[in-house]
Amino acid sequence: MPKQLVLPTWIAQDLDAPEVSVRLQALDMWARQGAKAPLDPLVVALDDEDDDVRAKAIAIIERNWAVAQEGEPEAEKQGRVGR
Repeated sequence: MPKQLVLPTWIAQDLDAPEVSVRLQALDMWARQGAKAPLDPLVVALDDEDDDVRAKAIAIIERNWAVAQEGEPEAEKQGRVGR
């Protein structure tokens, strides 16, 4: 895990909560920010002890990646494949 992650206080506290439901809700709230939101809280969630929390973090990362790919011009996509 990176040594320097930047998390707003609210999500850092929620991801550290003992209740899984609080951690899942925090991820839902983070996901609402869209694909431009920093990945740091999701990286933290990937290290969670609960399978559901880790799965939700992965799903958000995958969804954000897909959205980013859709917004990328076709020429850039082809250039990346050719590298």
